[in-house]
Amino acid sequence: MIKSRLSELKKWYLLSKKRTAYQSKIQKIYKISEKSKIYADMDIYGYKNRWSILDSNINETWYKTYTNISGKESHDYVPEDLYYGIIEPILNNNNFATAYADKNFYNKYYSETDVFPETLLRNIHGDFYDSDYHNIEDLSKFEKYFGFEQKLVIKPSIDSWGGKNIQIFYRKNKNFYNNAGEQLTIKYLLDNYKQDFVIQKYIESDKYFQYLNPTSLNTIRMYTYRSVKTNKVVVFNSIVRIGGVDSEVDNVSSGGVCCLVNHNGELSDYALDIYGNKFYTLPSKPSVKFSDIRKVPKYNEIKALTSKTASENNYQRLLGFDCCIDNEGNVKIVEINNRRIDINCFQLFGLPLFGEYTDEVIEYCNQKRLEGYLYSL
Repeated sequence: MIKSRLSELKKWYLLSKKRTAYQSKIQKIYKISEKSKIYADMDIYGYKNRWSILDSNINETWYKTYTNISGKESHDYVPEDLYYGIIEPILNNNNFATAYADKNFYNKYYSETDVFPETLLRNIHGDFYDSDYHNIEDLSKFEKYFGFEQKLVIKPSIDSWGGKNIQIFYRKNKNFYNNAGEQLTIKYLLDNYKQDFVIQKYIESDKYFQYLNPTSLNTIRMYTYRSVKTNKVVVFNSIVRIGGVDSEVDNVSSGGVCCLVNHNGELSDYALDIYGNKFYTLPSKPSVKFSDIRKVPKYNEIKALTSKTASENNYQRLLGFDCCIDNEGNVKIVEINNRRIDINCFQLFGLPLFGEYTDEVIEYCNQKRLEGYLYSL
């Protein structure tokens, strides 16, 4: 009883800290959205009442911000602090999240192994392995595992969200260097990544995704949800993420923009940055409108692949897939996000995260809380 009570207190302490951090974040976006407010008639009481079943302290700032920017009013907009603090930890079992998010885990678990970036060298819990998980004891000539590759991507195998510590290294003669001129060595890897990372072949994009921004690997973030009632996987609307000018990553938090993709695989007329500012043309090509490049290639193929892969994950119901198309026309899953999945980009376009499934998610999460489900934060 005491242990259970302590766990509960710890949970609410962490939730309080998360709430403060996310509310500070949305306030910055809200101040910008107020300057160009295009929707004035808001039912704040109705919104708070909609979500009060899960938490008595509902902050309406998310509702006001999403409505201001999109011009679309809805009580189904999920408050971000409520999502991260209660909903996601209930839908996605965080006790398994780290293992399932580990890029070294993908080829071991999912059936479609050739859809992931080709890994040349792995570090798992401090030990080095080749692409086939054979332990490497002699690292004196680790460069041999890179073959004739001209570009390499190094990223943490766990928690690389927001483009954190993702680097590209370029071959110069026999060695590899990043844009800062630092040479890729075992010492560099251990000093900068410690353990749990992957070195992968760089994916050269197809013409469409490369056209969006030539310096970054631009991806489509596709959200899948496995229904709590039917266990069937559905695909929500998606966003295309485009890197900022001269950026090597496409993350919105690193200066990129996102553009909504509808169920027909067509782009919206505009993209948004992290603060909800609208861009009607490509940041890297100001003369090109999003309406000129509306059709995303192989959208249905990407949907089919993410749905199949999501159905193989029994511990997480909501997943964010980062996908791309390589220069040979193959659909690739770059990353599978199952924790701290960004929901702002999606809702800033005026589409509540769960859409028609909002009622069942609220009911399910409330029932879990009433049952005393001690979800892990």
